[in-house]
Amino acid sequence: MPNREYKLFPELVAENTQQYKYDLSLDSFEMIMTDHKTAVENFHIFYKGLNTSKDSILSFIKAFRERYCTRKANVSLYNQNNDYLKVLIKTYPLQGEDLKYMQEHFLAMSMFEIEDELWFNVYN
Repeated sequence: MPNREYKLFPELVAENTQQYKYDLSLDSFEMIMTDHKTAVENFHIFYKGLNTSKDSILSFIKAFRERYCTRKANVSLYNQNNDYLKVLIKTYPLQGEDLKYMQEHFLAMSMFEIEDELWFNVYN
């Protein structure tokens, strides 16, 4: 039987040279949880940015979508990241103290149908 010796040489086949339109610092957010469905992705994010104006949040969401979303996506931002919040995100309907807690810590939501619009008081 012949001796089959293979020599492998590392070679770069393709390089990611994608140019991003928006800046996004990894220090500006933490992922709370995700839910990936066939048609849509749902991201729940702890937003660490100091500026919570509509323009600032919309810029963050556009940058996040550009880098991390692979299909239509709903993005929800919160000003906390803890286990209690994770439980509340999965709970429906919210009532009493749970609803009050969510109202205090929910910042905004951007839905995939209307990416340039923000929903602020969805729990009020």
